Amino acid sequence: MIEQIYEYHLMKNNEIVGYYDCYFDLKKESNFIKEYIVNEFDINEDSFNKLIQMIESENVSILNQIEVDSDHRGNGYGKELLNHFFIKNNTTPIILIADSNGPNFLIEWYESFDFEIIDMNPNGHHLMLWNP
Repeated sequence: MIEQIYEYHLMKNNEIVGYYDCYFDLKKESNFIKEYIVNEFDINEDSFNKLIQMIESENVSILNQIEVDSDHRGNGYGKELLNHFFIKNNTTPIILIADSNGPNFLIEWYESFDFEIIDMNPNGHHLMLWNP
């Protein structure tokens, strides 16, 4: 099975101000998830196993990327994008790899939506989980 990425673009005044891409409803035991987290983001296997044990559901979604154009930040568009994702996702647990090489407020911003930090890799990426 080839995993399909879903993309959403937030438009304001005929201009893209932000977007996210993700994978919906993946089997939590799939090789794709393990390869994505362990290999692509260099998260150790113990942390991956801890993550999988924390997920009670059979399926999980991955929020691959969320970004607001730098000219449009501070207008609530990030929150609007994340809320759209939550609605589309319904109640499936969400795995997120958050880049903390930028401002620290980004990790705190995700935590304000009840994402929990599971681990951090040597490159500063945080493995995070939202569990309904």
